[in-house]
Amino acid sequence: TPVINFVIAHKAEASAILQYWKLKKSNDTYPYPVYQNNGIRLIISGSGKTQSAAATSWLAATHASPQVHNTVWLNVGIAGHQSLSLGSTIIANKLLDGATERYWFPTLINNQLPQSTVCTIDVPTSAYPDSYTYEMEATGFYQTAMRFSTTELVHCIKVISDNRQHAVDNVSAEMAKDLVSNNIQLIDQHVQTLQELASICEQADTQEIEDQLFKRFRFTVTQQHMLRRLLTRHLALYGHLNIDAKELLTGQNQNSKALLKQLSLRINQASPDNS
Repeated sequence: TPVINFVIAHKAEASAILQYWKLKKSNDTYPYPVYQNNGIRLIISGSGKTQSAAATSWLAATHASPQVHNTVWLNVGIAGHQSLSLGSTIIANKLLDGATERYWFPTLINNQLPQSTVCTIDVPTSAYPDSYTYEMEATGFYQTAMRFSTTELVHCIKVISDNRQHAVDNVSAEMAKDLVSNNIQLIDQHVQTLQELASICEQADTQEIEDQLFKRFRFTVTQQHMLRRLLTRHLALYGHLNIDAKELLTGQNQNSKALLKQLSLRINQASPDNS
């Protein structure tokens, strides 16, 4: 069964998830509170993107899964928006780092949740200058978790806790707990979708096609990892691994770099629209 990793800033935001999946706190002396049960793990990172990145990295390093690229990573928490009503739940289809202006586009497959650009900021705001969902952890989590899985399996889900009518200063721990609790079924539905997708990836044996391609082209170690990740993504999107190198490389340079580029282009063209 695919492993599900939750990375959550505060205990109040995690409370409903701990109850719903009956997660138990680990007795080990870890630098972070870690809860687990039945293939689901949850780590409390603390506030901010640096903390979130560090907790994600630590969890991946200390609880590595055999099928590392088939691990589901989810960042769940509360967030603000200028106009969305309190209790609305969104999933990030674009992640923007407010400090660096870097951005990422998660790949959403079979997604049922409303989508929003999530902007990670360093200090809470009541300004909401753009029609973004504002919070403090997502980009730190995302760019770290992406090293340990494939983009289809790494997502950020946010529940709106404040807007222009209800200031961020009014958000209590109890309110954060209730907001996530009220949306736990939606979160569970998304988890189930990702579990199904991860299972497809887990059952896939990319070895045969890798061997075929390794015989034909010379791949560096980095390119081998890249190929494996692209094959997993291809499977997640298309549901098969019928890849014809001749078809991909018609009129192209006949080398591993060109093959990876064409395979990546094919996958990006097939990815659901993230705009």
